[in-house]
Amino acid sequence: MLLVGTVIAAAVLAVMGIVPRLMARTALQQQTDTLAAPDVLLAKPQLGQPSQEVVLPGNVQAFTDSPIYARTSGYLKKWYSTSVRM
Repeated sequence: MLLVGTVIAAAVLAVMGIVPRLMARTALQQQTDTLAAPDVLLAKPQLGQPSQEVVLPGNVQAFTDSPIYARTSGYLKKWYSTSVRM
C-alpha cells in the first residue's frame, strides 16, 4: 500500500511540474508567432507631381586646355553622317 501511495504521489508531482511548463511553452509559441509576423502596408504606385528643377550655382571648366590642329590642309567637300537608325 505504501508503494502504491508513493507512485501516485510521484505521478501527481510529475503532472504538476510538467503541465504548467507545457502550457507556458504553448503560450510562448503563440506569442512568438504573433509578434514574429511583421506588419506590412501595401500601396499601389501612383504618378507623382512633377518636381521642381534645382538650380545650384557653379561653373564647369576644363582642367587643362589643349589646342586642336588639323592634320591635313584643305576643306571638307562633303560631310557624311554616321548616325545609326533603329
